[in-house]
Amino acid sequence: MKKNVLKLTVALVSAISILAACGQNNAVVENTVKEEVTEAKAEESTQKETKYKDTLLPFDQLEKGKKLLFLQNTLTYSRDGFYTESTAPKSEKIDFDGEQVDAYKITYTTALLLDGVKDAVDVYLTDGSSSKVEADDFNGMYVVLGNLEEGNPPTLYNPTTNTTIKDFKYAKTTSNEIIYSIVSEQEVNILSLLNEVAWDNTKTYRLMATDYFYIPVDPANAKTGMLLGTLSGAINANLPDITFMKSGKINDIMYLEDTVTSSAN
Repeated sequence: MKKNVLKLTVALVSAISILAACGQNNAVVENTVKEEVTEAKAEESTQKETKYKDTLLPFDQLEKGKKLLFLQNTLTYSRDGFYTESTAPKSEKIDFDGEQVDAYKITYTTALLLDGVKDAVDVYLTDGSSSKVEADDFNGMYVVLGNLEEGNPPTLYNPTTNTTIKDFKYAKTTSNEIIYSIVSEQEVNILSLLNEVAWDNTKTYRLMATDYFYIPVDPANAKTGMLLGTLSGAINANLPDITFMKSGKINDIMYLEDTVTSSAN
């Protein structure tokens, strides 16, 4: 009797061991399949992005249009493209508010506009108020970014005329071009931005990065797309519904441009 019980116990242990081994094997197979699917999706996305990049015209062959510039990224160097390390904007020490501060000439930024600043510009502050600044006065401004991590709005200051613009949000030229500030940890929806500056929200725009990489942003992607201010002071974009790239995240965006021809599907 005891022998029979012992045999039965051994048989049960063996059966349990076999089932456990099968379960482990099934788990391994399941995990392997998941990994293969993930890798296949990543490979497919990479191929899509590579295919999209192959459709891009060289920067100097693009049709140029009116721009909505992102102020901070026009002044800070991140990688070669619009600037190289040797040609990147350089800050200067200026006397401001009783002390020496680092500041950038606004002309680094205005040089990127299609039409420049030829007439008075409308300047808008973070509290919603606005004023007009004459072209010569504006072109003589310096941009005081301050501590980028603190997320304070920039200040524009002209040492010659002593014109001071604190809490700067954006400026609009008579040609309807924009210089826009996004500070650290600020999030701005692209559609909301277009509405704020009174740009046509039914059009497709070209979103350009500092290294000349660009993508079209149509109304659907503008609705879900976000512009993000980082602790470093850089402004990045996240367009989660873009289908022709493995990621809709684009770092160091320079501007939105009011002209786009895209072959991306």
